[in-house]
Amino acid sequence: SFRVGVSTVSSIVPDVATAIWDCLVEEFMAVPTTEDWRSIAVGFEERWNFPLCCGALDGKHVVLKARANSASQFFNYKGTFSLVLLAVVDAQYCFRLIDVGGYGITRDGGILANSAFGQALKSGNLQLPADLPLPDAVHRGPQPHVFVADEAFPLRKTLMRPFPGRNLLRERRIFNYRLSQARLVHANVVLANVLHANVLHANVLHANMLQANVLHAIVLHGNILHANVFNVLHANVVLANILHANVLHANILHANIHMTSMLCYVIL
Repeated sequence: SFRVGVSTVSSIVPDVATAIWDCLVEEFMAVPTTEDWRSIAVGFEERWNFPLCCGALDGKHVVLKARANSASQFFNYKGTFSLVLLAVVDAQYCFRLIDVGGYGITRDGGILANSAFGQALKSGNLQLPADLPLPDAVHRGPQPHVFVADEAFPLRKTLMRPFPGRNLLRERRIFNYRLSQARLVHANVVLANVLHANVLHANVLHANMLQANVLHAIVLHGNILHANVFNVLHANVVLANILHANVLHANILHANIHMTSMLCYVIL
């Protein structure tokens, strides 16, 4: 009913998505400065009761169609082929740093070690704020600003993970609760569920196309949240639809046309 050919839509959507990335990346995905990290830490303390936290870190598998003769590089422990999206999310559900393209076979710790973010974190080049005392714990002295993650990541001075085990002391249980609460911002973005359930379950994207689509969708996701046009749930639905629009196969012409109009509207 839209009277637009598949070949026309298949060229429009990637061009619009690339334009969105070029226009918005410096505004919504710029590398945080020291003042930005300090503002993020204030947000985590006010909203999630975890002081001196500069972001929640996690890795998500994004399913793809493996290339011929790619062996087991993209094959993950879940039994699917995937790329790994490593992301740092702030207290407002916005992506602040991302690394896309790690092989599915690689564990989260290995992805972190090989990423530019992980190397900067290890070398201390992230320009994190100066150490500060914890609230009501001045006697413990200044403490570093940290990122919170799960057990898949290594414990470092600036990277906190939960205490392992079940029969923990009360203080450690409280710490794990607070840390898990701060990590919820990453889960609440529901990126993994959105991408897997609504977009890429058909397993139709190759690695190079998928990597570009994830980058384009994330920067527009940040634009939507920053503008307060939608709430977090609606922003994630739009994120799914944008990626869905880039899966340019015969059965989704109407989705492509609809999302092309939406992307053009956002740019204007």
